Amino acid sequence: MKIDDVISHYIGRVVRDRKAVERSPGEGHEGELDRDQTVLAALRCAKANGFSGEE
Repeated sequence: MKIDDVISHYIGRVVRDRKAVERSPGEGHEGELDRDQTVLAALRCAKANGFSGEE
């Protein structure tokens, strides 16, 4: 699996989490959004530093 595929997956998760937070604030979706944004940032950093996921 390429890193671009994983990044796309996490972008979708972040969008889904944001919608959940907007619909139902205070129901615990904020933690999931924070976690997914952190993972997405780490994936983007790895890609920027040359990681491709194809090793």
